[in-house]
Order: sequence, then structure tokens, then C-alpha cells
Amino acid sequence: MPKPAVVFLLLLPLLPLAAFHFLFSIPRTRDPASRSRPVRRLALHRHHLAFDPLVDQLERRAQERGLHENRGAAGANKEEIKHLNEMLDLEYYGEEGRLNATERLMSLFPLIDKNPKDGIVNFEELEDWTKKQAIERLFYSTETEMWKHDKDKDGMITLWEYLSYLPNQEIDWSSTGHGKPGWWKEKFLNADADGNGSLDLTELNDFLHPEDSSNLKVQFWLQKEQLRQMDRNNDERLSFIEFRDQFHDASETEEDGDLYDHLSKAEKKFQDLDTNKDKFLTAEELKPIMQSIHPGELSYATYYTKYLMKEVDDDRDGKLTLEEMVKHYLTFYNTVFDDDSEDDDADGDYDYHEELR
Repeated sequence: MPKPAVVFLLLLPLLPLAAFHFLFSIPRTRDPASRSRPVRRLALHRHHLAFDPLVDQLERRAQERGLHENRGAAGANKEEIKHLNEMLDLEYYGEEGRLNATERLMSLFPLIDKNPKDGIVNFEELEDWTKKQAIERLFYSTETEMWKHDKDKDGMITLWEYLSYLPNQEIDWSSTGHGKPGWWKEKFLNADADGNGSLDLTELNDFLHPEDSSNLKVQFWLQKEQLRQMDRNNDERLSFIEFRDQFHDASETEEDGDLYDHLSKAEKKFQDLDTNKDKFLTAEELKPIMQSIHPGELSYATYYTKYLMKEVDDDRDGKLTLEEMVKHYLTFYNTVFDDDSEDDDADGDYDYHEELR
């Protein structure tokens, strides 16, 4: 087995580039009589999907110490690097903040190669790894919010604690518009799985990240919220017209087909979702497309895995060797999707869905 080349990376310049997010930009309304058709765009949004938990930890510590994201290599001084090394025992970093990417990948490889442990990493193993990192990031952000809002430090958050920034006289529970007290209350009650009036860490995680929640009540709340956003006449259901005007087929490009082809796809999707064939969609009937409308951290972890496999798997055998991973080390440590990208890879190879936004 050839010995992987040793690669060193500057620590701080990489941290602000640990971003990976897919966002569909769709016109809110569309004139059916027009010959123009919707344009699909892949837009960049700063969405962190780190591959290496050590880099993730270091970024958290840097943020906690107030290190600015954009300081760059010149902003790192020996005292900061020394302090972070002492905190995290960073054996893979030198005094100047350089990461030995080869050693890191060699140490991570056996942790990813688990089922089966056969010296290669398959898609399922890599997806399990990226999802594990996503879950850890979710709970880290939730713990941060718990610390911020838990006024009495009992490890629980009440709705009053969460809305403590509002003066009591401004709390109107009958106000249910998006972001209003009544809206927060409905979301809170659905996340409060045991109904005790406060949220523990798991319940708070569901409350803050409903897209990734396994709580069925939270999932249904998100479906109802999506329906409210699309329901122009406020009859608590979607007509085909309301659905069509926000439908977007992610497999289309600006040159493909025409408006009538787009409308045909919208109609087929509507019919597929309309299980009771009453020509309207309810919140429950939106369930099959919610992960596409509101992709959470776990969905992005799957997209990220597909991207890594496509970029790193040189022999196209559906598996990654250590040599392939080391050869493409920057793919793991420095991945950014450009909102101006128009190549085929960016335009639909990672299971983008034909849904709504």
C-alpha cells in the first residue's frame, strides 16, 4: 500500500469555509399565461457541515473565545494556538496552527470503516459518520440555547423563560402570526412531549430544530406551518393553483422544456400527494415532501455524503480507500458550493427534489 503523502493545512483559514447548504430559489407567483418558466438556482448559504469533529470542536472553542471568523491566518497568534492545544490536546496541530491532514484522515478512517470493518468506506458508513457529526452539532447548539435561556439553571426551559426578552404586557397569546407569542406557544406545546410545561434538552432540540425531529407532533406542526405559508385564502387547505404557484422541479434547467411541461409535473405531483382525491391538499398530505421543503441537518448530511462519494471515489466502485481520501483531502476540509455554479455536478446529481420553497 503506497504511503499517503503528508499534507498540512492552515487551521484558521479553513474554519470559515466549512459551509455547505442547498437552497432553492423559486418565484412566489407565476403567471400561467406567460411563456417564461421558473429558473432553478443553487444558492450559497453559510451552513456548517464539518467532516472532522476535531475541527468542529476547535471552531466552537474559537467562537467561544471571541475569535472572529474572518481573521485568517494572520489573526492566529502563538498564545491562542497554545491555549486551544491545552484545552483540546490537539496532537494533530503544530504550534503555528497547522493541521496534519494525513494523520487526521488516517486516524478517522478506522472510526468510519465500521460495518463491515474491511479497509474501505462504503456509502452507508460515510453517511452514518456525517449524520453523527450533524447530530452532535445540533445538540451543541441546543445546549448553547439552553444555557442562554435557562434562567434558574434547572436544566429545563419554560415558555416564559424562552420569551423573557418580551415585556409581560407585550405577550398576547392570541397573536398567532409567525414569530408572535401564540405562534411560539403552539410550537412549544408540541415539543413538550411529556406535557410538564418545560423542555428538557431533547425536547428543546425538537423545538429548535423541527426539521430533524422524530416527534410526530412536532413534525405535524411543521406541516401545518408550511400549509399556512402557502394557503393564500386561509381555508386551511391547498388548491392546485396555490400548490402550482410554488412548485419547482429541481431536475429542470433554464433551457429544458417549457411552461406547459412544468405545469404537467406540478399537476402530477399534486395528484400523487392528494391521497383522498378531493382536489385539495391538507397538512397531513404534505408529509412526503417535508424533508425536501425543509431539509434539516440530517438531510444535508446525506447530500454531503453523496457529494463526497462523487468527488473522492476515483475508480467509481462506490467505496473509498484511505489513499483516495488523502488524495482529495481538501474535499473533506474545505467544501463550498458556489451560488453561480452552472455545471452538471451542481445541477442535480445529489438527489435534489422537485418540491416547494
